[in-house]
Amino acid sequence: MTQTAAPAPVGDLGHLIGGGLAALDITPSEFDLAVRRYGQLGEVLDEQWSTTLGQNSVFPQGSFRLGTVVRNVARNDDIDIDIVAVRDVARSSISQEELKRDVGRAVRTYARTPGSGHPEVEESSRCWTLTWPEMHMDVLPAIPNRGSRRNDLLITDRGVRQWLPSNPTGYAVWFRTRMATTTLTARAEEAKRLEVEAVPEWHRRTTLQRVVQALKRHRDIHFAHRLHDRPASIVITTLAAHAYAGGSDLYGSLRQVVAEMANHIEWRDDTWTLSNPAQPEP
Repeated sequence: MTQTAAPAPVGDLGHLIGGGLAALDITPSEFDLAVRRYGQLGEVLDEQWSTTLGQNSVFPQGSFRLGTVVRNVARNDDIDIDIVAVRDVARSSISQEELKRDVGRAVRTYARTPGSGHPEVEESSRCWTLTWPEMHMDVLPAIPNRGSRRNDLLITDRGVRQWLPSNPTGYAVWFRTRMATTTLTARAEEAKRLEVEAVPEWHRRTTLQRVVQALKRHRDIHFAHRLHDRPASIVITTLAAHAYAGGSDLYGSLRQVVAEMANHIEWRDDTWTLSNPAQPEP
């Protein structure tokens, strides 16, 4: 006689989902490797920018900073880390092209060093990308947006003539407030002149972080053969954080977030709009 297993209790579904998502986390050795490479690049930038009088800085943004890393199914399960390289100079003293070339020089210098693993270097519209067999690192050049809000930056983009505003630090602060829980503080590490901020090491993910990981994994699988149509991680993360109502039940939170996400997109000027919570519109 065929036996039919009883449905799993709702509480157990959260544990099952959480266990599956934990398998997508990077290992401690992979984390250490990413941090080491990130720090080594910071040392090269520190030396190159040693004559700059201001406080230069290098810090992570994106999933590594937010604790929502998911292995990439579209690129052989590699790991990606996004870095912002901020040169503390006035907007009037440097052009986008000059800053982009300046950071590119440091990236290529680092790629030639013996301990770098000799990654491939590519330039895209906004950033420089270092690619190893098991990971890639996007390095975004930026300068401070003086006279604007704290932590506001101006970033490079070959597609537009003007500097583009950005605030990755403000976004990370906003996301942490949406997690509605106490999280680990990031370890800080300073170079001689260049402030190199440590990548946050999330030993235990919060419910919101796991929800974002689940949604990103669903995105990666659903759009595996339509990569150009898939929603960006920042869109998924922002909508999930807006929709999250708190709570520790992963299954219940996932259902609640999925049901509420669409309510945080606005139809404005004949297009769907999602505002950046770190850069509120005037």
